[in-house]
Amino acid sequence: MSHPRQPNPYSAIDSGDGTQPPHTQPGVTQRPHTTAPATGASTIRRILSVLGTINAVVLVGFLSLSYAAFTVQGQDLSTAQVLWSLGAFPAALAAGITMVWRRTHPTAIFTTNAILAFPFLLGPFGTLTALNWLIARAPRNHAILGVSTAIIVTALGVWQEARLPDAHAMWTTTDAVTGTTSRLPLTAHIIIATLAYALAVGIGLIRRYAHSANQARTQAHQVATATHEFLTTATTQLAHVQHTVAQQGEEAKELRTQLSRQQEREQIAREMHDTVAHQLSLVSLQASVLEMSSKDPTVPDSARAMRETVHRALDDMRGLITSLRDSSDGGYTGVNPTAHDISTLIDDAKERGANITEHLALDHSDSLPPPVAKAMFRIVQEGITNAIRYSDGSPIDVRIIAAPVIGVHISITNEISQAAQHRLAVTSSHTGIPGMRERADSVGGKLDSRNIGGAWFLTATLPWPSKDNA
Repeated sequence: MSHPRQPNPYSAIDSGDGTQPPHTQPGVTQRPHTTAPATGASTIRRILSVLGTINAVVLVGFLSLSYAAFTVQGQDLSTAQVLWSLGAFPAALAAGITMVWRRTHPTAIFTTNAILAFPFLLGPFGTLTALNWLIARAPRNHAILGVSTAIIVTALGVWQEARLPDAHAMWTTTDAVTGTTSRLPLTAHIIIATLAYALAVGIGLIRRYAHSANQARTQAHQVATATHEFLTTATTQLAHVQHTVAQQGEEAKELRTQLSRQQEREQIAREMHDTVAHQLSLVSLQASVLEMSSKDPTVPDSARAMRETVHRALDDMRGLITSLRDSSDGGYTGVNPTAHDISTLIDDAKERGANITEHLALDHSDSLPPPVAKAMFRIVQEGITNAIRYSDGSPIDVRIIAAPVIGVHISITNEISQAAQHRLAVTSSHTGIPGMRERADSVGGKLDSRNIGGAWFLTATLPWPSKDNA
């Protein structure tokens, strides 16, 4: 029956836990690290890793000490052998301790154990244990050199066992009947050493290929992540570009619209200058001639009033033309009358012969918002103009009440003669009332106009918010 005096000397080959820390390259040593709370599986792997390290340290140290001890057992030691043994035992302990760093520094640990095995005859235990990690993590050229070196160290261990006397051999067999002890044959040692070497190389290759597969998965994941991020970024940038293009398209459309409007304004300004202004100039000239040549004492005053009215109309026309040509940025602004101009408007109409009775109650008119003041003036102006055209000298009643919060209330009333009603039906352009209603709507107001029993009633209400609500 065969039994060893010591544990299997080749059982110290570290199989470890078979795990690889992520993102490691052959030949690049890294300490395991975690960046997230450990899960149950990672805790088990960590425990197995610690147990594997303890196993490697104990077995390599113990078997290396045993191998060194069997080398000098029972001999009359010379001084050199004593000195050698004093170095061999610490070297054996050192070989075991180096197993702590076999994963993180495989090349250095393998080299250290191979060097210690030659002079101190510690056997191949540390070398083979470090070999599988050298194959797994070191660069390819280091791994190839390590495989060749391990063959020499293993052969040295077999030679060392074979040269010992039978009484000092580590492996022996004992006959169960006779009790005779005999050492294992050399062939058995070679087979065991070959199997141990093959086991170390095989474990190293498995770990290397597992690491390569894990690295490939990691790289594939990184590529997928980078591709996803690239597509996300590209999609975002594309959406931004599309938004920018759409925005620029809207801006270009707005610019074209503004350009078209400005061209229309300029065309209107030219037509007004060439036609209406020209006709008004002729009327002014004729009024001047009539004022100077007429012998009727009442005609010069009327002609003078007509000429002055035409001059004011020409001044307003020039202001309108200038505003049309210079309003490309903010649109047509026109003249901006105020509430104070209403009194002047009514007085001018009276001077031209209009029979107007006015009742004005304007409170804090200076604080009236300009858009409301302009709308109020234009509604009163157009309302008085219509009343003059169709009243044929009948009385015109104008009432205006304006105050903050209360608002602006306009009322213009006049009788319409039969002749005026006929003119209204035949010659009216029917644009005055819609224009006044649009002005009221533009500031949030309302306007109503109707013929009731031969009398024309025009009413308008405009808002005048207080400063706190403005």
